[in-house]
Amino acid sequence: MRPQIDLRFRPSLLIFVDEVGQRICEQFKAILRVARLDQVLWQSIALLQFTSGSEHAVSLNLDGQASNEEGTFAQMVERALKDVQASRRIGEIISAGYPVPNPRTQVYIVGDASQDQPARVLKLVQEQLANMACHTLVCSVLHTDQVKQETAGNPTSEMVAAGSVANEQIIANTFCYLYGERLTYPVPTFISQAESYYAAAEALFVLIATGLTTEPFFEEAVRGGTGPAAGANVGGLGTSLILCPQEALLEYGSLRLSIEMLDAWLRDLQDDRFAPSRQREVRASARGLVRSIKGEIQDVQERPLANEARHLKGDALDFITGRTEADLSILTRELPALLAGGQTSRDRSTSLQEPPDLYQQLYERSQALFALFWPQQVRRDYNNRRDHSVSWSTFVSQRAEQAVASYAEWDALATRAWDAVTQHICTELQDFIEKLCTEDEAGLGLATLAIDELEDRLVELRTNLRLWHRTHVRDYQAAQRFLADLASGPWVSASDGLQRRGSPVSEQRQGMPAEPVVMEDMQESILVSEPIVASIPSLSLLSPQFSEQEACTVQHLEQRRAWREQRVPSGTAQMLAAIPFLIAVLLTLLSFPWFPPTTEAPLVMSAFVVSIVVLGYGLLYGKRVWEVRQARADLLTFYRRYYAYLCEQREDQLRLLLLNVVQSKALNIRQRLDHMATFLAEMRAQLADQAGRIPRELFQGVAGSRDVFVVNGEMLQQEQKNTLDDAVEQLAKVRVRAPVETWHSTTQALNRHFLTEVGERFFLLSQQELQALLLEWNREVTRSYCEGPLVNLSAAMDTPEVWREALERAKQVVYQEPAGVQVPQWMFVCGRDADIQKGAPHLPGDVYPVRISGVHAWVLVAAFSRRASSVPYVR
Repeated sequence: MRPQIDLRFRPSLLIFVDEVGQRICEQFKAILRVARLDQVLWQSIALLQFTSGSEHAVSLNLDGQASNEEGTFAQMVERALKDVQASRRIGEIISAGYPVPNPRTQVYIVGDASQDQPARVLKLVQEQLANMACHTLVCSVLHTDQVKQETAGNPTSEMVAAGSVANEQIIANTFCYLYGERLTYPVPTFISQAESYYAAAEALFVLIATGLTTEPFFEEAVRGGTGPAAGANVGGLGTSLILCPQEALLEYGSLRLSIEMLDAWLRDLQDDRFAPSRQREVRASARGLVRSIKGEIQDVQERPLANEARHLKGDALDFITGRTEADLSILTRELPALLAGGQTSRDRSTSLQEPPDLYQQLYERSQALFALFWPQQVRRDYNNRRDHSVSWSTFVSQRAEQAVASYAEWDALATRAWDAVTQHICTELQDFIEKLCTEDEAGLGLATLAIDELEDRLVELRTNLRLWHRTHVRDYQAAQRFLADLASGPWVSASDGLQRRGSPVSEQRQGMPAEPVVMEDMQESILVSEPIVASIPSLSLLSPQFSEQEACTVQHLEQRRAWREQRVPSGTAQMLAAIPFLIAVLLTLLSFPWFPPTTEAPLVMSAFVVSIVVLGYGLLYGKRVWEVRQARADLLTFYRRYYAYLCEQREDQLRLLLLNVVQSKALNIRQRLDHMATFLAEMRAQLADQAGRIPRELFQGVAGSRDVFVVNGEMLQQEQKNTLDDAVEQLAKVRVRAPVETWHSTTQALNRHFLTEVGERFFLLSQQELQALLLEWNREVTRSYCEGPLVNLSAAMDTPEVWREALERAKQVVYQEPAGVQVPQWMFVCGRDADIQKGAPHLPGDVYPVRISGVHAWVLVAAFSRRASSVPYVR
């Protein structure tokens, strides 16, 4: 071999012009995805996109995404030159082990040879370089689809002469790498336009990724000239990459593994023979889950401060004092978030979880609502009031006004709490199905049995919800009749009847339901897929005031209280009423002949009579005061019972919504399971079609005709031996024999782990979404085994067939030759030291080895040709 060209780097600016430039840029980015450059080099490589009809250019990133940087062409060229040639960046590249002997940026103009825009771009670049006092190498990479002959006396081809004068100028003033659709070596043949674009893109890759252009003899050969010899500045660079197609191998391996998993699921669905004991166990588990749900939403604990502290006679104890609510103590535990798109059961986001004190907040809010009408609390607050001119009636009216806002706060908090409970129950359902699918090889079939049982039991639970609601309505109506009976009496005048009195007690009622709401009229029309949200209207917002019966009852209870207060005798009144009685009693006693005629007798008798009178009036006073307290307590009982009913109605609505969500989830799972076989079979067919396309695209695509792919130390073949199928089978053997994770070893274990990770999404995602998720998941599994000799490039460097094929393909220079066959003047092999040393016995003696960094796992063979009768300098 000839002397080695050392490891070097040179900053680069690539300007892609119009549509042809954009197509070549796309191929260039495709090459970068499979033959990655060291990240530190990216900062000194700039890409610009220039479009005709505009003086603006757009900066592109090496990953192919357009950046936000846009400006006039002159501004963008100046910015790019200063950016890639910045002292700081050059210093970082040198520190990373890449010598930069020539920090001047090499510029490549990429476009269509038949258009005048590349020449215009060249002129703008030269003007900008002159303004910046920058003298550097400017070359062009042009594509043409014209096939014409050179005319006599004209050193350039007719194809060039037929173009605009600007094209003659660009070829005369730069070295032009010209690419067409005809191969000139070893025999003239034709290629596709896309293959020609790829050849130009791969030439750009070798020019910027290696230190080739920093070699003095190469730079001298590509310097632009002027005058009649300008035709000698047209040439080409044939290339061939040697690399392991890891991306194609990963994609193909992922597809094949996904197909295996789908086949296993399809077999499970076809096998419906389950042991009777296993079926009974699954159905019992489903019934147990519904019993657990029922226990979590059923009214089982006393509603705080809502019940009567007094002992009430008869049946009033149940429909007034027996108010209960659901035990939402599950809110005190950590609630897993309801799964959505993008979440897994392993990675459950806590962003949707309610705070752990939500249960306590709801309890305190409920207590605060009913404390407004709790007799002891009302008496304590009334005695401690600041304004003593406020009567008890006005004081209670004010608390009734506060209750409207307090109930609204309770309603909002209760909605949040029941939403959290819904999330918890849905997650329990999801975990139950996941467990069946992941712990049993025939999990999908067992899940179908479980869903059957779940749906039946959930229907029964809906019936229970109706019964609970009817019980609430019946109890409230009985309580209203009981309170209405208490409110009837002599204090009710015949004139007011059922009319409402305009007192503060009745006039301030806003936001109360007019009639009891029955469940059949409540939310039965709600779609089963509708989730619980905080914006569901509260029952307290559905009607503006009390019903007529409720208004009448509260009015009469207030009249009863006032009437009884008026009957409480004052101390003065009792004294005035007692004086005539005392005198009459004494006179009567004195008239009896047996009355002792002593001086002390009248006094003793008077004291005795006074004591009897005082005791009598005291008992009367106490009885009237007790009656007043009872009247006040009955009025407060009305309010507490009314708001207890409001809470019960709202909770009945929230229970129904919760059940709708749970049934919706069960229905979604049921629908997916019913059509699972067809669903998976269609997905398998699509994946099999994609798997069939990968070898065709790899070997029959633009890269397959120019590059050499190696796997397992040999050249990868489309058919016969060392194919992609062989490589994937070898990956599978390694995965089974030495799994990175224990669940990698069998298809059944992979299926169970996949279902565990994706959770509920397996039953909710569309076919395209689930397919993408499965492929990405299997891609990561396959990546764990894409290592070692299978994908090691160095293992193939001592294989003569690999070098022979790469050298032959690199010599296929794609450019317009006027006549005859032009043999490439120089051959270059760019690779790591170890790779070149292993391949040295198979390389011709006139090849220049070009050393690249050890992080680059590829080898590139390049053949340089030009229209020159002699080469000016060869070292």
